[in-house]
Amino acid sequence: MGTSPPGAIVASAALVALWAPGFALERLGAASGARRDPVVRLAVATGAGLSALALLVLWATTLGARWGPTSARVVTLAFGVVALAPVVRGRGTVAPPRGPGRARREVTLAVFAVIALLAAATRASHVRELALPAWVDSVHHQMIVQLVVEQGRVPATWAPFLPEVQSVYHWGFHAGAAWTAWLAGARTPHEIARALLVYGQVLNVLFAVVLYAGARVLFRSRAAGLLAAAVGTLVSWFPAYYVAWGRYTQLAGLLVLPVAAIALFRLEKRPEPRAIVLAAILLAGIALVHVLVAFLLAPLLVVLAVPAVRRGGASVLRAWLTAGALSALLVAPWLARLVASGQPREALAPSRRATAASWATYNDFPEDLLLSPGTRELISVATIGLTGMAGWEGMPPAGRALSAGLWLTALAVEGLRRRGRSCRRLPWGALGILWGWSAISLLLVNLDRLGLPPLRAVPNRVLVIAAFLPLSLAAAGVSCWLLRLVEPARSFLPAVALVLGLGVWGASRLVDVVPPWTVLATDRDVRAMEWVERHAPASAVFAVRTRAWESGTFAGVDGGCWLQLLTGRRTILPPSLYVSTPDRARLERLEAFLAAWSASASLEDPLIRGALRDAGVTHLFLGENPGLLAPPALAGRPWTKTVYRDGPVAVFELALDDRIGVPDR
Repeated sequence: MGTSPPGAIVASAALVALWAPGFALERLGAASGARRDPVVRLAVATGAGLSALALLVLWATTLGARWGPTSARVVTLAFGVVALAPVVRGRGTVAPPRGPGRARREVTLAVFAVIALLAAATRASHVRELALPAWVDSVHHQMIVQLVVEQGRVPATWAPFLPEVQSVYHWGFHAGAAWTAWLAGARTPHEIARALLVYGQVLNVLFAVVLYAGARVLFRSRAAGLLAAAVGTLVSWFPAYYVAWGRYTQLAGLLVLPVAAIALFRLEKRPEPRAIVLAAILLAGIALVHVLVAFLLAPLLVVLAVPAVRRGGASVLRAWLTAGALSALLVAPWLARLVASGQPREALAPSRRATAASWATYNDFPEDLLLSPGTRELISVATIGLTGMAGWEGMPPAGRALSAGLWLTALAVEGLRRRGRSCRRLPWGALGILWGWSAISLLLVNLDRLGLPPLRAVPNRVLVIAAFLPLSLAAAGVSCWLLRLVEPARSFLPAVALVLGLGVWGASRLVDVVPPWTVLATDRDVRAMEWVERHAPASAVFAVRTRAWESGTFAGVDGGCWLQLLTGRRTILPPSLYVSTPDRARLERLEAFLAAWSASASLEDPLIRGALRDAGVTHLFLGENPGLLAPPALAGRPWTKTVYRDGPVAVFELALDDRIGVPDR
């Protein structure tokens, strides 16, 4: 399967892939000669770069062109030249004058660098022992990235893995992963899988940049930016945990979302054409990266629009509408494909998989996710102590007392202000934006609980695992207000100490977030697949262990779910996007077969052997994870012949017509 490029090479390729086009576009939307926070610039470049890569792949597909390693490197180099040209000519950002302000800026950058390095160290530790990306979703993400790398464009279908399924799954994240693979020289399926894993972790680290930018712009405070970066990447369990589920597309979409909001927010002061173009590119990127994140962006824009239009008038509204219309034009080829596929129709008139009963189950509120480590306390700070004071979700007495103290402090400050005393006011406007965004999103996702027709667009769990974003920002704003209240003149240094303390403490808790049950493929499984690639006939069809998963679908138990992607040999279990097949009768037959197979602990049942024979199965792959079907139950049987064994991992040749030359001895 080849030797994968080192992780450092892939990570560097990912940053170059994002920042070369990203900084070129960031300069497009920036005011000439303006003094800008370098971390905010980095955030804009990150979101713009991710969006640009998706648009480059979309329009190459639309125009009949193809990308590849050489063309990707040439275009990336060209973007890099454009991004660096003003710096080389000495026309970059104006340096701030010497003084306390510059010292604070330098301290901010140093502290942010510490937080970013801690985040990078934790994310590297999360994947150090992984042979392949974790959990079920990673398999179809690998399929899409692999096809984009091989074809240089958005595939029309998922052939050869799912030839009958149209490619209407959001693929913006996969375009960036493919671009990274081209730059890093990852060519084989296994190399691409490793590149996918590293690319996802790079995006995870970059949340430190985006969270800083969101709080810096919203609260107009560097200290708030640092606190948001530390809380979101090192205290909150999410987004670090995304790697355990292979939740890469939502991760990428949420990375762009705050940047798009910042770009639209800035149109209030600068509704210039180039700033509108940048905002349109970011909005288009979200639409291509994850449609559910585009849904989450909508209520945020509603909340942002009210004060923006009130302050800026019709010019702001025109700028926003222009950016929206331009973004729709940028993604028009993709929208046309979606409409032609009937997917919007399916959303409005759901099939059997989206009945009211199945949606109610799918949309259950995941309290276990909401109660991930530290989230209860984070929510309490973000709500100025209200939830903690009320004892929500078992807040201990000490936490309730501290929460009550925070809430009473806020009430006291407001009372003193009403009496004309000079006290620093809570950032009600910024907090209102975050609270309003969260409340409207929660309402839209749970309309059915109010007796209204459900939207069936975003389930509660998507909302809950995205909650780290508004929670981190709100908690940072409240914490900064409290520090300024206690030490008005010198609040920055206490904030720095708090950031560093939270960062070190949080990093020590996030050394390992990947639970063993989410790891399907192990090193032993990969070695077995390497053997299959070298020795199994190209026409071989493998049975692999399966289990019931979500909404009547089926997933793999071990590394066998990766076998088709990494070796090219067919298996009985296609990637999970098989549920989109247009042939519903065929889908029902497949799932009936997988249901029977998943419950089998042996091959003694002639009906099971017959079903495998009818499916053309010639081999059986058993990975390292335990399952109902185990090697001891198969060894020595007249239908099996062991051709590979490494501890619990085994490959069997099958003779399902009950004729085999030599049984195991």
